[in-house]
Amino acid sequence: MRGNTYALELLLGAGIIADSEGSSTVKADYIRIVHAGIPKGASGAIYPDELSIHKQMLLKAIMDGLRSGGGPYLTFEEAYDLYAVECESQDKEAEDKETIQSYLQDLKSEGYILLKRREGEVLIGMEYPFDRLYEALEGAMREALR
Repeated sequence: MRGNTYALELLLGAGIIADSEGSSTVKADYIRIVHAGIPKGASGAIYPDELSIHKQMLLKAIMDGLRSGGGPYLTFEEAYDLYAVECESQDKEAEDKETIQSYLQDLKSEGYILLKRREGEVLIGMEYPFDRLYEALEGAMREALR
């Protein structure tokens, strides 16, 4: 979706949520909910089961880290360490850091994560809420790891 159309889609959806909740204002949470429900992704890989198992494990590690850390971002090192732990728990060998950096760019392009740089450090975040994505990801991983 392109700029104006996307913005209108967000506002329409958020307005519908506000109306259904009897609110006279559109809240940021309503926009986040709608945003999470609009498929994003340049390559069309908008469903976790279309991602490689290593991208799935990386995405799960990022979500787990964001949930437990309480902050809006993880550093690359934190995300990589969590990914390595996830790989170990699934009896998979972790990919090297260069490959993971490439995977992060892919996940950003596909709309799963946010990347930003601060003082030379790569920070990884996500749009909230990501509960539905987490559930879908867990199901996709169960299937892929059978």
